[in-house]
Amino acid sequence: MNSKSIKEVGKNVKKNTLKSIEILMQPFTHGFDSKEEALVNIEVIQKYLDEVNEKKKGFNRVTWQEFKRYLTGGVPLSVGSWEKSKRLRNFIQNHQTNIYCFNLNDISSIPPNQIEKVIQNIYDYCHFVQESYSSGKKLSEKNYHCYVLVSEECVGYEISSYVMERFRDDLGAKIGVAFDKSMTLSKNILPSGKPVTVNEDLEIYSLNPYLNEISRIEKILEKERKKISKQEVVYRLLDKDFNNKMVTSEVDFNNLLNAFKSQKLVSLNYREISYLFMVLNNLEDDGQITHQQKIQLADALKKGTAFKQDVDEFKNYKDVGVGSLNHILKQHDVATENLFTFMENHEIRIDLSFEINGKIYENKEVYEELKEILFGFKYRGKKIILISGTGSGKSYALTKMIHEYNERMKCNLTPQKHPYGFALYNCPRNALINNLQNDFESDGISIRITGSDKYEVKERESMVKTTPSFLTTIDHAPVIVDMKMDKQIGTSVNEPLPILLITDEKHVLSTDASYKPDAVRDYLVAEKAILNAGGVSLDVTATPQHLRSDDYDLIIKINQKDHQNPFKEAKYTILEGTSVQVEEKMLNRIQLAVESDIEKKLLVFIESTDAIEWFAAELKKRGIPSIGIFAKKEKYRSDEESMLIDYGLIPDNIQVILATTVLGSGISIVNNNENDETWILCSAESLNHNAVRIIQMSHRFRIQYSSLNLYFQAPKSKKGSKVFLYHTFLEEEIMKAENTIAVIKGMRRNPTRTRIRLDEMEREAGLFTDKQGKIHVCSPIIQSELILYQTYFNYTHPEALIRELEKSFGCTFSQVCDEWEIADSKLESQKINSTGTRKENLQRIANDKGWYDSLRREYLLNGRDRGKSVLKEFGSDARIDLVYFFQNAYDHSFVSNVMKAHMKANKDKPYSYIKEKRDYERVERIKLSQENSIEVKLYETVCFQLKRYREDGRKLKFSSKTEVDNYLKGFSDQMIKAYGVKPGETKFDVKSFRRLLNLLEDKKGGTRTYTIVGFKDQEYLKEKYRVEKVL
Repeated sequence: MNSKSIKEVGKNVKKNTLKSIEILMQPFTHGFDSKEEALVNIEVIQKYLDEVNEKKKGFNRVTWQEFKRYLTGGVPLSVGSWEKSKRLRNFIQNHQTNIYCFNLNDISSIPPNQIEKVIQNIYDYCHFVQESYSSGKKLSEKNYHCYVLVSEECVGYEISSYVMERFRDDLGAKIGVAFDKSMTLSKNILPSGKPVTVNEDLEIYSLNPYLNEISRIEKILEKERKKISKQEVVYRLLDKDFNNKMVTSEVDFNNLLNAFKSQKLVSLNYREISYLFMVLNNLEDDGQITHQQKIQLADALKKGTAFKQDVDEFKNYKDVGVGSLNHILKQHDVATENLFTFMENHEIRIDLSFEINGKIYENKEVYEELKEILFGFKYRGKKIILISGTGSGKSYALTKMIHEYNERMKCNLTPQKHPYGFALYNCPRNALINNLQNDFESDGISIRITGSDKYEVKERESMVKTTPSFLTTIDHAPVIVDMKMDKQIGTSVNEPLPILLITDEKHVLSTDASYKPDAVRDYLVAEKAILNAGGVSLDVTATPQHLRSDDYDLIIKINQKDHQNPFKEAKYTILEGTSVQVEEKMLNRIQLAVESDIEKKLLVFIESTDAIEWFAAELKKRGIPSIGIFAKKEKYRSDEESMLIDYGLIPDNIQVILATTVLGSGISIVNNNENDETWILCSAESLNHNAVRIIQMSHRFRIQYSSLNLYFQAPKSKKGSKVFLYHTFLEEEIMKAENTIAVIKGMRRNPTRTRIRLDEMEREAGLFTDKQGKIHVCSPIIQSELILYQTYFNYTHPEALIRELEKSFGCTFSQVCDEWEIADSKLESQKINSTGTRKENLQRIANDKGWYDSLRREYLLNGRDRGKSVLKEFGSDARIDLVYFFQNAYDHSFVSNVMKAHMKANKDKPYSYIKEKRDYERVERIKLSQENSIEVKLYETVCFQLKRYREDGRKLKFSSKTEVDNYLKGFSDQMIKAYGVKPGETKFDVKSFRRLLNLLEDKKGGTRTYTIVGFKDQEYLKEKYRVEKVL
C-alpha cells in the first residue's frame, strides 16, 4: 500500500463504533473450560462450523455484549457469516464479515523497555483483546487474540481474505508487532475464556483504501484481458505487495516438498495449480531451486488431482511470486512459516551514480562533477548524501575539495569584503578527527577545533571568525555555525561559494546510542540554518541502510568496480552460556588464535569498556600483549593508542586490539597483514547485533585480511525464521510524527506569532524546531528508536542478521560449531571489583565522607566514560545522581541524605533526585508557558480536576499506573481528535507527563492504590529525599 493509503487506514467513512453495529460471526453451541477439552472436540467443532449455514439464508449477527460473552465463555467461533453453503473455500457463498481476528503469539523479540508500550498499542488499536490459552505470566510471554471491527463490504470470500492479510500487516506496523500469518477467515478460533478488554470508543476501521486499490488493479488487468477472475486480482495484488516489502533469500526445498505433498492440497483448482507452477518456474529462473527440484515439486502438486499440463507450460509469468504461493497454501490450511527465508526489500533511491576504478580523487571527471555539485548554484539550499564504499577515498577527496574551496575564498577576499561562505567538516567521534587531522590541516588554512580543545572563549571566537574551514565534531558544529552566522547578513544563494556542511559517517547519528537527543536536535537546527541561508549540506556514508530517501534532495552513489571485500572469508559461531561464560570462551579463542600464529593480529570489537579492561588484564596474565581502545580524554591515551588512532598504525609489540565502536567507523588501519583477523562479539548486553555496525567494523583493516569472525551469544529461546520490516515501521513512525506536527500547529494557531517553541512532551515525540520556529521531524531520533528495536530482534534472530550481511557483502557466512563447553565459571568474581552489595555501598557512601571524596576523585581522574566503572555497583539511578553530585561539587551532607533515600528504592518506587528535580523544573516551565500545547492543557485539566475533587471531599485514586495513563490519555485523546487526527496516529505519549505527577502509593492487603496529590514541587523533593533545600 502506498503512503497515502497507509495514512487512510483507520479513517472512517462514518464515525461508527462497536455500539452502533452488530457483529457478523458464527459461534459453536457451547464453551469449554480448557484448551485440552476444546482440542478433544476439535473435529466436532470443525464439522459444526463448516455445515451450520449449509441450508440457512441470512447472516448471523450479534451485539458487542453478546460477542464478549462468547469470548469469556470460551465458545469456539468463526468470524464472518455466509449463506446456504458449507464453510469450505471452493463452496462458500456470499461470505461477509465486519470483524477480523489476529493472533499475536510471540512478543519476545520486542526490547524489554518497549513491551509495555507495544501492549498498550494493542489495547488502543483493537476493539476486543483477550489473552490466549498459551499466554504466560511475564509480559514477554503474553499471547493475545486481537479482534478489530471493520466496515462491512459485499466483496466475497477471495477479496475479503486478501484485504484481511493486507490490513493485518498494516495494523501490525502501527502497533509495532508481527501478527501470526497463519490466521485466515475460515479458521476456527478457540477463545480462552479469560477476561476481555473492550475498546468502546475506537472507531470502526474503513476498508476503502484497500478496495480502491483493488478496483484500480482490476481496471488495469481488464485492459490486458477481457475476462479476469477475483482470484487473479488477489494474486496480482499479493505479489505486488510482497515484492515491494520483501525478497526471498532462500528456499527450504524439503519443507516445501512436504507442504506440496499435503493431502489438504488435493482440492486445488486449475487456477491455483497454474499459479503455483508459475511461481516454481520463477524460483528456478532466480536460482532458488534447480530444474530437478522444480519437477519434483510439480509432480507432488499434481498427484491426486486431475491436472495434466506440464510445469514448463507456465513460464514467463514474471509478476507471479511467493506472495500468491503463500496465500494459496494458507487458504488450504497448509503451514507456510518454514518454507522460505525472507529479507526486507528496500534500496535507497539513487539520483546520480558513478562507476570508478581506484579512488574518487583519481577519477578526475567524477571528482570535478562532485565539486561542481558542492560549489555550484544548482544545489544551494539542498540536502545531499554521498554513498560510497569504505576505502573509496571519500574523506581524502572531500578534504581536497575543502582546500580548493579555501583557495577560491582567497580570490574573493578584498580589504573591503570578507567572503560569506565557510566549510565545516563534521565527524561523529574525536578518534576519527585525529585520524583525519594531518591531511585536513595540511593546507595551512584549515583547522581542527572541537569542544574539548583547550581554548579561551575569545581565542576560540577569533579563530572561528578568521578561519574559512573547520574539522570538528557533530556536537560542536552548532557552536561554530552560531559563531559564523551570527555576524553574517543575507544568504549564500548568490555568493560565489556557498556555506558547506559536510557530515562524515552520518549513519552514526542514528546507530550510536551515545548521542543524546538534544545533541542531535542542535545539529539538525544548525543544518537547517545553513540550508535556509542557501548553503549545501552533504552527508557521507558507506552504509545507508537505515536512512530515508525522502530526507534528501539528491542521492549520489559511487560504485568502485575494483572493490573487493575487506576479508577473504566470513564465519560465525553461536556461543551457548551466560555472558560471563561467553566472554571466557572468547578469551580462550583469542589465546589459541594468537598462539597458533605469533605474527597474526586480532582486532576484537567488544561493546563494554569494563569487558575490554577485563580482557586486557587476563591477556596480560597469559603473556599476550594487547591494547584497549575506547572513549577517553586524549591526555589519558597511551602512545600506542595514539599511534593507532592518529596514524592507523598497529604498534609492533601489540598482538590483540580490543575496541569499542570508537574504532568502528572511519579509522583506517594501514599496516595490517593478510593473515590478520577481525572478530566481533555480539553478546546479550551489546548493541553489535546491527548490520551497519558490523559492516563498518569489518572495514578497519585497509589490506585485505584473512577472516571476519562473528560470535553471537545464543538467545535464551530459539525463534523461527522471521524478518524485521524496519523501513515499514520507520514510515509508520514518521507519519505519526507528521500527524503530531499537524496537531501542534492546530493548537498554536495564532496570527500574531509564527514561531513555535516545543515543550518537553512535543520534543519527546521526535520533533524539533529550527531557528525560524518551523517544526520538523527529527528522523535520526526516530531511526535510533527503531534501530534498537531491530538490534534486539537480531539478537533473538541471529540468522536474520546473517542473511542481511550476506546480501551486503555478496558472500556466504559459514557457521563454526561452538566446541567450548564452560561449566559454572569463577571468572565472575575476578571481573567485578565489587565493594559490597548495592545497599551496603549506598550506606557506606552516606556515612563515610572520606570514601565519597575518594570515589569522586577517582571518577574525575578517570574521565566521564572510564569513571562509570567506579560506580557500577550502585544501581543506575543512584549512579546518575552521584555523577551529577561529583561534577557539581555537592556537599557530602546533602549527598548523604539522598543516598539514604536511595536505600528505600525498589522496582515499584524508584528514587532519582536529579530526574525528579528535572521533573519539578519542567512543571515550573509549564506554569509559566503561554503556549497552547497538549502538555499545558493536561496540566490545566489535572489542576481543575484536583480542585473539583477536593471541593467534593474526594480523592483522585487509581488502582494502577496504567489506569493513571488511561485517565491522562482520555483527556489528550479528546484534544488531538479536535484537530482531525486519530490519537493513535501521533507520537504523543502521556507517560512523559505522568512523570510530573506527585503520585501517592498506598498498599493494603495486597492491593495498591495511586492517588494524584498534585505535581512535583520543592516540598515533594524535600520530603522524599530529606533535604532542607533543593539544590
